[in-house]
Amino acid sequence: MAGWSGEAAGAVILSLASALPEVLTGAVSSVGGAPALGIGTLLGSTVVISTAVPSLLVLAKGDVVTKGRLSDREAVVASASNALVIGLLVSGLLVREVGTALMLAYAAYLLLIARGEAIDQDYPPARAGRKKAVFALLMILSSSLLLYASASLAVSSSLALAQDIGFSEFLVGVVVLGIGVELPEIALSVMSSGMGEKGMALGGILGSNTAKALLGLGLMSALGGGLSLPLSIQSVSTAAFSLISPLILYMMIRTGFKLSRLDAAMLLLLYGLYLAMLFLR
Repeated sequence: MAGWSGEAAGAVILSLASALPEVLTGAVSSVGGAPALGIGTLLGSTVVISTAVPSLLVLAKGDVVTKGRLSDREAVVASASNALVIGLLVSGLLVREVGTALMLAYAAYLLLIARGEAIDQDYPPARAGRKKAVFALLMILSSSLLLYASASLAVSSSLALAQDIGFSEFLVGVVVLGIGVELPEIALSVMSSGMGEKGMALGGILGSNTAKALLGLGLMSALGGGLSLPLSIQSVSTAAFSLISPLILYMMIRTGFKLSRLDAAMLLLLYGLYLAMLFLR
């Protein structure tokens, strides 16, 4: 958008656009009486986007350097948001009123960025035309309708798959939907990086975690009522890794304000460890 840095645009526009599949999938599953599927999708995709997605971005496009200010802030907010919603899920306190408050908190955070608090003044951004910004917003809104239809089909298909293979709804959400919904994120990150906006790609990755925690789980509880985390090895592992992986990503960014190929390899190993723990019996 006009006057915004690449990282600010990534943390708001790109992150919200890429998080819509997860958010809508969670909302549909909650209304459809399958909240465990939606919780698994949102938490599982948080692990994917904090490990596999930045790793693939670095391996495809080289080291990702960030100016630090926005990424530092967004990483802290994303980690705090994840910790908050997981605490609410474990305690069973994620009820409609709390979910509504989470969505309002997310809207307030977006307003802070929109008012220019996240723009790095040392590197003036290139300005885009107002018409282009409006067109981009209209494209996001219109594509939301298609995403809703896709989310409905994905939920019904995943529930049928869970019955056929004997997996829990939570595990299907984590493995099948948690990975599938991140494919647009991978595409958007690589595309923005290919246009020279690696900061935007990283801002989108970090901002997406905040969107899924506050907007995604907030909307689920606001629509479907109280949510709680189903207790199992898979759910505990997913909750733990959804907390740990954004923090590790944050520490990597904080050290030198870049992600290197070594960092990417470590993140992929972390994701491999997570997948292994999912199928422990």
